[in-house]
Amino acid sequence: MKVIDKLVICPVFNGYEAQIENCLKKNYKNSMVFSYSESEFLNRYTRALLLIYRQVFRPLKHLECYYFGLNKIFLWGAKNLVDRLDEELVSLGVERVDSILIIKGFGINYKDFVFFKTKYQPRNINMFQWDAILKYPTIKGLYKQCNKVYCFQLSDAKKYNYYYLPNYFVKETNVSLTYKKDVDVAYVGKFTLERYLAIRNIARKNDKLVFDINIFTKSRLLNYILDRKLLCKSPLTREKVNLLYNRSKSIIDMPIDNQTGLSQRFFEAINNECTYISLRRGICQVYFINMTISFSIVKMKYLLQLSKKENSLL
Repeated sequence: MKVIDKLVICPVFNGYEAQIENCLKKNYKNSMVFSYSESEFLNRYTRALLLIYRQVFRPLKHLECYYFGLNKIFLWGAKNLVDRLDEELVSLGVERVDSILIIKGFGINYKDFVFFKTKYQPRNINMFQWDAILKYPTIKGLYKQCNKVYCFQLSDAKKYNYYYLPNYFVKETNVSLTYKKDVDVAYVGKFTLERYLAIRNIARKNDKLVFDINIFTKSRLLNYILDRKLLCKSPLTREKVNLLYNRSKSIIDMPIDNQTGLSQRFFEAINNECTYISLRRGICQVYFINMTISFSIVKMKYLLQLSKKENSLL
């Protein structure tokens, strides 16, 4: 009987899933990473509907019902992730999975996962939420299927009585600080109208500075009507992101409203000796005035360690 010792389910995001997979291969023989792109959930119709929904219901952004509607539109017509995972395991001849780590979990249907859990009988299931819990109300049932839930946001950990764990950090060994810092301000992220307008406003008011802005959107319409200098049609590779941050003096971070957890950009700024600029006041209040984590860094080896300790994720 073929058994997978460690299974990680996570979305594709800026090459972090590749870092996770490399770490697993180094530390565990029978391991597997099932990664998926959340952009695959969308088509031209749901993209247009999301854009309209966000503008019409913008005043409700602080409420869970706003994100519930957003989630439903996002997943409308999306392929079943659990079925895809099951098909892949069957093709590999896997009959049982010993330990599962779910990262983020958006797109995983609760009822389908219950069936998956019954079929593969995992001994341990843990969740690491590297986003604000408020954003994904449609996966609340998934948390109940886990032995432990960890979240990167301290306020969420306190509110839901989960374990607090900052986002991990992997020092890029291929980063060389010999490049000239010829970019004053850099930004890499997915398109939202709020982000676009805010960053465009900053760039216009500071026209003497050198900006390198990469706001990703596949929308042909947006690429046609908006400032193309700020947009990119495909996400940057991990290597290009590293090179850009290496050449930059500062990095802009603009998380969603109600998010106070430190994102990966904070750690990437440290790694590349950049100034970290957050456009969310709450992050500074939680992490710098109160010094909650005092710049503690959680490395991937720690995050995926096989241990009997309370903070072991796998």
